[in-house]
Amino acid sequence: MRRIAFSAVVAGAVFAAAGCGGGEESTPVSSPGAPASATLAIQHVDDGCHVWSDGRRQGSQMSVRLSSGGALTVRNNDVDVHRLIQLAGPELTLGSPMMMGAGAAIVFPEPGTYRLATEVVEVEGMDEMMEVETEGPDNELRLIVEVS
Repeated sequence: MRRIAFSAVVAGAVFAAAGCGGGEESTPVSSPGAPASATLAIQHVDDGCHVWSDGRRQGSQMSVRLSSGGALTVRNNDVDVHRLIQLAGPELTLGSPMMMGAGAAIVFPEPGTYRLATEVVEVEGMDEMMEVETEGPDNELRLIVEVS
């Protein structure tokens, strides 16, 4: 069971996303060629707690192709607070933890392979809590961004 900050927005999102599932496969977000931008969401699901979503596909692992100087927008639609962390690649500037409904735009200034993940952040001082049950262990969200 996970303890999550309660709000009307969170409660509505839990019910709206309850039917979504996720897989373990790596799913490309963009078509061949390197676009200047891409968008991903961190989506709440019952099985595994959260997945990446590009609006068409979902999974705990995704890959994105961007042109040098391109931007990836990440929106947190999960009930957990997520922080993006960099595992490998040229140095990036990443924002602060994202509450549900918040987003971040990450600019990839130079070519290379960037490896990112998210970590769930506990928020202190949240008085009203609700419990959301999920099945199985939480997915580890991994992201590969290929920049050319």
